[in-house]
Amino acid sequence: MALLDRFTDPLDSARRALAECEAALRHRSRERDAVDYAFTLANKGLAHSRLAASDESHMSQAEQAYGQALDALPPDAHPALLGRIHYNLTGALLEAADRRPEARDEYLERAEASARGPRLPGRAPGHRRCMVSRAAASTWASWWPL
Repeated sequence: MALLDRFTDPLDSARRALAECEAALRHRSRERDAVDYAFTLANKGLAHSRLAASDESHMSQAEQAYGQALDALPPDAHPALLGRIHYNLTGALLEAADRRPEARDEYLERAEASARGPRLPGRAPGHRRCMVSRAAASTWASWWPL
């Protein structure tokens, strides 16, 4: 994902990062190493979300990649990665809410659901911590990104 932070054309960097993630996924699998597989899918989601700024079709692909990463990762297997996936997905949805005012409420609802996603370690299954309210998500969307 270092390609995304280079000082070249951001869209070109995101395209290259996406290609690298897709190449890595030809060799990684959930069965071999669920954490590596989920990490690669999360990076693929990040690349797609960066490309969504110029082509909205990448937003659905970003959500799909993040969803696959969450499905591949057991909820208690890697809390930092689980949190990062939800954080990146929430951010991508908030950016999409800004880009598409006609779908703003839908994106904000999905952002709120993502922000509520990570379970706290040591809590009973199904116990979720509210990380951001709908009102906060709406406010956050008004100044995202800083």
